[in-house]
Amino acid sequence: MAKAGENIWRDVGKVIDFTEERCYHLYAEIGVEHDVVLFHYNGLFHAMQNSCQHMGGPLSQATDIEEIDGQPTISCPWHGYKYNIKTGISLVCDELRQETFEVLVDRGRLHIKHKYRLSRKPWPPLVIK
Repeated sequence: MAKAGENIWRDVGKVIDFTEERCYHLYAEIGVEHDVVLFHYNGLFHAMQNSCQHMGGPLSQATDIEEIDGQPTISCPWHGYKYNIKTGISLVCDELRQETFEVLVDRGRLHIKHKYRLSRKPWPPLVIK
């Protein structure tokens, strides 16, 4: 069984459940700093860190994916920093790069290589006794 902290394939659901929208927020079981944004663009899936490297803006709230120099790009809703959704590289600042994650489609299921379990719904609060 997979343990938290291992960078392994995490099943996030049926492919069909991720084809209506272009951006999906996936919540990491450990906290928002590890959340992922999943993109569905031109029939392909791409995943990256959800918090913008500039100031932590939620990239899952990007309103659209646009082609810039032939590359699919999103803009952070807070300050407009642009990132290539395939590479995570910023088009605004060479020093900023989003962490990207491998995505696998297998037998109608979507998997993302990540350290923590991911969910479309927020995880219940962690209670420390």
